[in-house]
Amino acid sequence: MALSFSLRKFPVSGEIKGQCGLPFGCVVQPFAQFDKLPLDTPLRSNLDSVARCSECYAYINKYCLFERGGWVCSLCGNYNDYHRLFHNKYVRESTRSKLPELQDSIVEIKCSAKGMLLEAEEAGDPEEKAAAIPDNVELVGRPVYVAVVDLACGEEFLELVKSSLLAALEALPPVALFGIISFCDKIGLHDVQGKVPIVKYVPLVSAAEGQSPTRLELKDALALEDLLAPVGQFKDSMYAALEALEPMNADGAAAGGRGKRGFGGTIQAVLRYLSGLAAMERVGQLLDPEEAASLAGPTQGSAENGGPEPSFMIGYTGARVMCFLAGAPNHGPGRVERASIPSGSHGRPRKLSASDAATALGCDPSFPYNPATASSPSRPPPSQPAEDQVAVDLGGMSIGGGSEPHPADVVVDPRCALFYADAAAAAAALGIAVDLYAISNEVIGLECLEPLASSSGGQLCWYPGPEGAALPQDVYRRLATHQARSCRLRLRTSPEFKVQRGFGHLVEDQQYENLYHVVSCGAHDCVAFDFEFASSAGFLDHDDCPPTLQLAFQYTALLPHKPPAADQDSPQAPKWLRMERRMRIHTVQVAVARGPKDLYAYADTDAVLSLLMHKVVRASQEDGVEEARLLLQDWLVVLLAHYNANLYPGRIDEADMVFEACPALQPLPRLVYVMLQSPLLANDQSRRQHHPDLRCFLQNLWALLPPADLARAVYPVLSSWSSPEQPAYPKHSLSRAALLAASEPIFLLDSFTSLIVYYTEDCPADIPCPPSQSSKLRQTINHLRQNRIVAPQVKVIRAGVDDASPFTDHLIEEADAQTSGPAESGLGTFVQFLDNVEKEVKSFLQSR
Repeated sequence: MALSFSLRKFPVSGEIKGQCGLPFGCVVQPFAQFDKLPLDTPLRSNLDSVARCSECYAYINKYCLFERGGWVCSLCGNYNDYHRLFHNKYVRESTRSKLPELQDSIVEIKCSAKGMLLEAEEAGDPEEKAAAIPDNVELVGRPVYVAVVDLACGEEFLELVKSSLLAALEALPPVALFGIISFCDKIGLHDVQGKVPIVKYVPLVSAAEGQSPTRLELKDALALEDLLAPVGQFKDSMYAALEALEPMNADGAAAGGRGKRGFGGTIQAVLRYLSGLAAMERVGQLLDPEEAASLAGPTQGSAENGGPEPSFMIGYTGARVMCFLAGAPNHGPGRVERASIPSGSHGRPRKLSASDAATALGCDPSFPYNPATASSPSRPPPSQPAEDQVAVDLGGMSIGGGSEPHPADVVVDPRCALFYADAAAAAAALGIAVDLYAISNEVIGLECLEPLASSSGGQLCWYPGPEGAALPQDVYRRLATHQARSCRLRLRTSPEFKVQRGFGHLVEDQQYENLYHVVSCGAHDCVAFDFEFASSAGFLDHDDCPPTLQLAFQYTALLPHKPPAADQDSPQAPKWLRMERRMRIHTVQVAVARGPKDLYAYADTDAVLSLLMHKVVRASQEDGVEEARLLLQDWLVVLLAHYNANLYPGRIDEADMVFEACPALQPLPRLVYVMLQSPLLANDQSRRQHHPDLRCFLQNLWALLPPADLARAVYPVLSSWSSPEQPAYPKHSLSRAALLAASEPIFLLDSFTSLIVYYTEDCPADIPCPPSQSSKLRQTINHLRQNRIVAPQVKVIRAGVDDASPFTDHLIEEADAQTSGPAESGLGTFVQFLDNVEKEVKSFLQSR
């Protein structure tokens, strides 16, 4: 777990916070790699034995005070008696020094399987439920993956998807269940468990919302257990099924053109299909002795450790659905196209809860062991203008699979966005994460489809075309890394401050305050929280008790049994993975700053940028992009005005516009300038220079990025090299003047999603181009490509020979640096932008 505060010292009061002008909050990376305890390390401590405060329910931690008869909570100050259940072990100091929850600020603890089962079962008598579950029960499960492939596509798209799914099969464990579903105007269910793979087709219907999307239920066409096959046993058949995929037109014949793309109806039908997972996997049943005997290695409490043999019960793992789209949905429910709104449909459409959405789609949301039953995503629902229509500027590009292009201002049925938001809520209720991979240079309508990924715990990736797309690498990385499942995140704070709102791919709980749900969480995924003071006094009245924050992240991990079998591909290998519920607890105490100058010195620019990004995205969703642009510009003016008023009182004519006295804040003006020019906040003039789906993709990607990665994505890092073996300068400004001043022959630009090696026109002919695989430059590139949420595309450009625009378009600090930059954005060069900001700052200071 990684935690970054925008202010590494907290303001002593709301008044001081207002005087500094910086956001007050944090960015959390809940499932970040825990170096002290790798994920596959067996846990000995059990959450049931960790003491909790009787007042605020915070977990005991290293900052608590220990007295003779009890301990004092570090968050709320409540006194807790040792004689309460499980508290006796904290009496002796010699014992406390050995307890992990009291030694480190971050601790990972195992939750009991029985407690997890009891927590999931809401109905029934608690004593009867507890008696029905063995004390030594251990949960097992198998991960489930389903590929949903668009066949209304071209050959290049399909070849790229095939390569990606072949990589996916290599990333999955042998025990994983994998299914292939294709679609166009009908759904194809691929059975790979026979001698020869076969496909059973189910036609999609163009029925009104609320009716079945297919003429036949998918489970009646092919049983779910026949679709989902173990990877280790049927990998060759899966290869054959993937190779047999061909593009289809509306009539079902192979075709290179586009046809009907019924994606919305397919998602509806697939969710209804997968609602039978619990019954198929016999969730809640004990494994028979033969299956239990195949599980390798003793577990805690086994006979070898002096305890009874464990009982293995099948748990619910949910599923991950990977959707591959070649264009905009244009058929059936959820189609993204120009639409006439039926009469009588005026007014804001109803927003369904997770369980209601699942029921509306014909799914059963009441699965055990699934905590993701909450109201709605933390971001606002799509705004609905009068008359239920929304105009989307698509820059003159066509949408959907029709032959006639739509005009620049395309009217999209607002129910389309709500359709996918409700589908995402249903997926979350079922514990299903939906990844959306869109590969097309034409408009897909990601703004409508995006909730399907973000609200279900999935990932949205967009590629402008098959050529050069890193789709196989991205799919492999997503599946090869551990994912936390059925996650809960709780924030507790000392009483002087509280969480105001959460940002990111979160679902807020309906019942409990400051409790959030995430269906699936990767190691790189981040969320953010904004703080506010509970009273005007702030921390003034509690000098002896520093501000304290505790994050509790509970999740389920699927782990192999230890020690593994000699050969997992053999028939004797275990057919199940170990399901372990864990709690990761991070408790932090923060010092207090009593003045703005101290706050400026302890600001974290990357975390500030992350909070700013989330806030302006929220503002653009609620009030429009222009309002969000004004909000960001005004924030920079107010920050500089407060900074000058606090550090240089009375000095107006010579305002400091570059934070000379505070190096920590010096990157902020450039970051704001570049963000205003980014597709995320592109105005009406510059928006036409970007692909219409790019903004939605960046909005989704940037919301997940850790602060340091976000800073790199917003303001790319430009370094220079004297040769492929000799780095010169680690960071230049993004301007042509910087290139001329450096006079180096090679530049490396890292924009997070791309890595560009640029050879200048003056580069000596004896310097190899491209750099060799053994060179230091290439090793640097390979190192930068590792451990990113998306694989950056590598390009090598030689000035005067290749098209240099992919490199020069990033030089955005000068008016002639790019064709779609300052001139269209209205900001001018960076120097001009600072001059305009300086005028507003002086005007602000004079008006005080």
